[in-house]
Amino acid sequence: MGTITSDNNFGVAKLIVDNVTGQGNYTTIAAALTAASSGDTIFIRSGTYTENPTLKSGVNLCTFDCDALTPNVNIVGKMTATFTGTVSISGICLSTNSDYIIESTGSSSTILNLENCYLNMTNFSGIHSTNTNFQLNIVKSKGDRATTGIRIVSMSAGTVALRYCTFTNSGGGTTTEDISGGQLFSIFTTLTNGVNCSSTGNINFRYVFFSAPSGVIPLTSTSSSICVLYYCNLTVGGAVECINTTGSGAVRLWGSNIIESTATYAITGTGPVIYDLMTSGNNNSNLDPGLSITSRRIYTGQIDLGGGNVRIQSGSGSPNGSVSAPKGSLFLRTDGSSTSTRAYINTNGGTTWTAITTVA
Repeated sequence: MGTITSDNNFGVAKLIVDNVTGQGNYTTIAAALTAASSGDTIFIRSGTYTENPTLKSGVNLCTFDCDALTPNVNIVGKMTATFTGTVSISGICLSTNSDYIIESTGSSSTILNLENCYLNMTNFSGIHSTNTNFQLNIVKSKGDRATTGIRIVSMSAGTVALRYCTFTNSGGGTTTEDISGGQLFSIFTTLTNGVNCSSTGNINFRYVFFSAPSGVIPLTSTSSSICVLYYCNLTVGGAVECINTTGSGAVRLWGSNIIESTATYAITGTGPVIYDLMTSGNNNSNLDPGLSITSRRIYTGQIDLGGGNVRIQSGSGSPNGSVSAPKGSLFLRTDGSSTSTRAYINTNGGTTWTAITTVA
């Protein structure tokens, strides 16, 4: 027969929180954190905990993973992450209480991991960082902006990484993500809001689907840092562009990005754009002539032959008066049937095209 001891070392965790007295070691998360040491895991039982925990290095918070989406465990309040070290949180619904869900300030080397969690932004924005050394990793999680005037991320420093996540916008808000410093990294994630990069802030999106509410530009950059999109899908409601860039940092569009806009130009501004293998929906004139195009790549049936100065593209109907391109560009008409309707050359860097006479 196995030995039975009188201690609690065989429970799901040494530290158990339950807001019902007698069901756990502690009734608040804060009390359990005070008692915990690095290497401990605090298990939180079903319930709503309205408090503002200050996270402790090496002390993890968890519940059963299935509780996150129901949700059975809900922390309503702000988590302060100013520790030096690493903390992981899993299976928990994190809700705003008129303040951020997670905030990191100062300069400590802070790593916070969230896995299979739910970010419930009911009355305030979700994440705030002014800490250059802050790294937040959110994996296989979901979230929702349930009212207007709030955002998922507001950051001036650090790195926020979203991997395999989905964020919705049930409140219909149009406030964009605020990335004025640091980087918002995202892979295989769905976002339903515009992103604004300013100052030195930037994004690195890979296989991301992000759409914006009607009239909101999915990506606006006035930043001096480079923003990268790799195999992404950008869609917008209303006749506005998908990307507007006026900063000195390039917007790099690598891979087969899908840019869908009914505006005159899907990409507008004066900043540098580097692109290849893009597909654009609904419009023929995809690039604003004012952009500084720094690549020579195929783009929706058109080829840029000289840093945006000369272009070859195709389409049905005459381009004269409707399609804008750099002066000297060539337009090949797919439905041309006579010697004067098969090809056109742009003569003014705008929408004026002159037919080129071809052989029969």
